[in-house]
Amino acid sequence: MPATAQVVEDLVRSGFVDIQIEKLSKTAYFVVDGVPMRELRIAARKPGYRPMAATHQAVYLGPLGQVTDDYGNVFHQGVPTPLNVHDWQMLSKGAANAAFLFLTPEEPKTASACCTSQYAEAAAVTT
Repeated sequence: MPATAQVVEDLVRSGFVDIQIEKLSKTAYFVVDGVPMRELRIAARKPGYRPMAATHQAVYLGPLGQVTDDYGNVFHQGVPTPLNVHDWQMLSKGAANAAFLFLTPEEPKTASACCTSQYAEAAAVTT
């Protein structure tokens, strides 16, 4: 049986994502040809089509300084990261989604965009 890390590396190299070790026994349950064997169960999936256009954003909230997802996207804490819709959807549905703020193309990307329209509306009301 190959080492657990080797199995995960092989899956990544083969294009699988969302790799999760579901079971790894502490001790060997059986022996084959004198080699003790542990139980290893891994769940993974092959991603579909990933468009190139980065139309969505995700902001990593922490606690680490930065993290990288299975697609190679690097998220720096507190910095909006552009994503294609596929990666954005997979991240928002994944186990780590609570560590991110997800922004769609319709949402303002900066504070100035939201505040500028409010000031314009206030000026129109007062004149």
